Amino acid sequence: MIDRQYFDRVFLEAVDQLRKVAPKDTGNLAYNAIKYNWVGEKEFVIFVDVGNVQQTRRVNGIAPYMPFTNEKWISPNWNEKTNPNENWWNEAMEMVIYFIAKRLGGSLQ
Repeated sequence: MIDRQYFDRVFLEAVDQLRKVAPKDTGNLAYNAIKYNWVGEKEFVIFVDVGNVQQTRRVNGIAPYMPFTNEKWISPNWNEKTNPNENWWNEAMEMVIYFIAKRLGGSLQ
C-alpha cells in the first residue's frame, strides 16, 4: 500500500514537471497560476487559475490569457508567425499523466 506522503511527493513532482514546460514570458503562468490541491481522499487536482468573467466583465484570475497560449493562432503583428506554444497544455498533460501512472505503478489504456 502506498502512503499519502508518497502520493504527495509524486503529485508535487508532477506539478514541478508541468511548471518546467509551461510557457514563460514573465513566469506568471508557470509559477503563480498553476495550482493544485487535494479535493478528496483519493483525488488530486492540477489546474491553471484563469479566473472567470463576472457580470462586470472584469476577469479576476491570475492568468486569464492561458487558453490563448495553447491555441492555434497567427499574429499579424509578428509577420504572420504562428503560436510557438501551440498545444503545450495538451502535450504537458499527457506527459504528466504518464509520469503519475509510471510513478504509482499504474498503466494507461
